[in-house]
Amino acid sequence: MVALTPERQLARESVDASGLLVMPGMVDAHVHFMDPGDPSREDFPTGTAGAACAGVTSVVEHTHAAPVISAEDLVEKREYLRTRSRVDFALAAHAWPDRIDEVAGVWRAGASYIKAFTCTTHGVPGFDAARLHELFTQIAHEDAVCLVHCEDESLTSAPGSEGCAKLGESTVASSQRGGAPRPNGLRSPSPASSPRQIVHV
Repeated sequence: MVALTPERQLARESVDASGLLVMPGMVDAHVHFMDPGDPSREDFPTGTAGAACAGVTSVVEHTHAAPVISAEDLVEKREYLRTRSRVDFALAAHAWPDRIDEVAGVWRAGASYIKAFTCTTHGVPGFDAARLHELFTQIAHEDAVCLVHCEDESLTSAPGSEGCAKLGESTVASSQRGGAPRPNGLRSPSPASSPRQIVHV
């Protein structure tokens, strides 16, 4: 976006779209390009090229291979990617249980949201209920947005166990009732009122 003005501005380029269907570009707010970190699977140039081909003109990326935790991490990654993306991009950050004090800085530095896991995944440590409450308190203080990867550590730590089977059963039953399984930290209304997006339930 160049400017907000009520006056019509001349474009550098005009496209005749007569007879064509014109739609706004889509936004994918949850992508993992692993760049920098481990781009062997996909990097920013190839990932954003694929996005552009599908009509996605903006992405919000966060990688587990080289997680953004601090404001310095965010600035460094943004600079690294400045010439590597073929579409508009924004970056999200990861919350770390023993580095909750980094939330304010990384949010103010421009993170799109702060992601927290309730289970240890891809080397990212999970939050227990007490730490999650502490995180939400900090998120609320900053008027930030938190995305929660919501799984139970006691069940996911033993794949193939009876506990995981029961988790599947409870997920189906809960879905049939119109609900969704939640970790202990989210069962009760929290005094730390903050915007939260719950994913992977």
